[in-house]
Amino acid sequence: MRTRLRHWTEALRSESGGAAIEFAIIGSLFVFGCIATLEFGRALYVRGEMTYAADVAERRILMDPDVSESDLEQTVLSSFRGDPALLTIQFGEETIGGNEFRTLSLDYPISLLLPYLSTREIGLSVGRRTPIR
Repeated sequence: MRTRLRHWTEALRSESGGAAIEFAIIGSLFVFGCIATLEFGRALYVRGEMTYAADVAERRILMDPDVSESDLEQTVLSSFRGDPALLTIQFGEETIGGNEFRTLSLDYPISLLLPYLSTREIGLSVGRRTPIR
């Protein structure tokens, strides 16, 4: 009985394996930081692609103010390098101070690569208001 008790007290005071526990804590934080950086970079990349597609559509409106919405949609989809099935495109017209504008709104949901970090999607949006007259 006494040897068993002495064995447990020695095991509790032992420092072997401390480095492995420290590495597990610091390593998991490092991996989480790397994954978060990759996710943030991926979101910035997709938003950059959306901005480029909106800029191409805006140039097309400036060159031809009467271009149809279906042609603009094709312009946006052909210049967007993400998943076009997830891209939501909305067009509109508005008048502000007597000036006419065509509006373009692009929305794209980003779901995280690690499914248990978040249960929601992150929505990215890009909008343009282009004067036509």
